[in-house]
Parts: sequence; structure tokens; C-alpha cells
Amino acid sequence: MNKAEIIAILKEAAHDQNVKKNISEAELKNSLKELGIDSLQGMGIIIYMENKIGKQVADEELTKIKTGNDLVEVFHKLSK
Repeated sequence: MNKAEIIAILKEAAHDQNVKKNISEAELKNSLKELGIDSLQGMGIIIYMENKIGKQVADEELTKIKTGNDLVEVFHKLSK
């Protein structure tokens, strides 16, 4: 799965979790908070993406997710 596909899933997940802000690719460098994602929504997004991709993020990887790009990178690695 390529990064564009991961980003599309992230956008679906954000919509599913009622994130009010539309996330653009340029904004992925921002923190999850700056993207309008609170901690509960963040976990919901991760679970949505895990279900969509069919793989689970390791606990130690979860603590490294601070930005939208981090989220994309973690799932990009998982999808290989």
C-alpha cells in the first residue's frame, strides 16, 4: 500500500471520528492536536486504520505517533 492510499484511509478515519477539520497532505507535518484530533479521536482513527489495513500497531509504535506524518509512516511500514 502506498502513502497516498494510507492518507486516503486516514482521511476516511478522521471523518468517521467526527474530526471537524479537513486534513490536507500539507498539514500532515502538524501535531495531531493541531489537526483537530483529540486523544480519543486519535485512538479511534488508529483502530479504524488497523481494521481497514488488517494489521495492528505495536504498543511501542503508538507512543511515537505525534503528527499526521507519524501516523502515515507507521501504517505505511505495517502495510509492506
